[in-house]
Amino acid sequence: RLLGLAREPALPAVGTDLVTTIDYALQREAFAQLRDRRAAVVVIDPRNGQLLALARRPGVAPLYAEVISTWRDLMSDEQEKPLLNRAIGEYYLPGSTFKAITAAAAMESRLDNKVYTCRHEGWTPPGGGRPIRDDREEAHGQVDLTEAFVHSCNQYFAQLGVELDRLRMGGAAERFGLLLFPNAARSLRAGRQDRLWNTGNRAIASLLAPFGSTFVSGQELTKYDLGLESIGQGPPCHRSSAEKNLQHDRFAE
Repeated sequence: RLLGLAREPALPAVGTDLVTTIDYALQREAFAQLRDRRAAVVVIDPRNGQLLALARRPGVAPLYAEVISTWRDLMSDEQEKPLLNRAIGEYYLPGSTFKAITAAAAMESRLDNKVYTCRHEGWTPPGGGRPIRDDREEAHGQVDLTEAFVHSCNQYFAQLGVELDRLRMGGAAERFGLLLFPNAARSLRAGRQDRLWNTGNRAIASLLAPFGSTFVSGQELTKYDLGLESIGQGPPCHRSSAEKNLQHDRFAE
């Protein structure tokens, strides 16, 4: 006698659809532009926070990493660091994008009419022994805020940030969402921002959490370091180990 012939196995419950915001064409182009560089590309829609592209190189194929011998090679590669997800797992300086915050602080303090001189030899902050220079040692001459934005003038925004002082710069940075710390050593322990992503899954939020964005504004901050922070270069120990020497050599000697 055949039993249960008419019974069909229970189908799994239908879950909710998962729709990603990744733009396939943009993601593919991001990987193509990276080529053989050690770098990352993150594209976010500022209107709603949707992640449109997230790419990094060098990467590694999962099947390649399953082999014990190649896994050891990947772990020991300190130069390429193929296991490091540079898009979400590295600490980067904001660079010249931070000049918008410096400009906003100047507007709030009615200092947006300032004119400074940008020289070939750079500008040395009071009490400092090293100048802050522009890229390729450019000299823009006397510039106002508008012209300084056009040229992304390091010397202008460094002087502007120092004149604003650490407290007003810190206040502006905090209003833009940066975390304030009294010194660079404390800022390096800021941890990761696990509430950035719109998910209730704590494991996913923790896995994808980037480092917190910080600004140092304590009493011990030198005018030299405040000048660097005002152009998005930060105090020396604020930097990632991968970027520290490169950035410092380019903008200060």
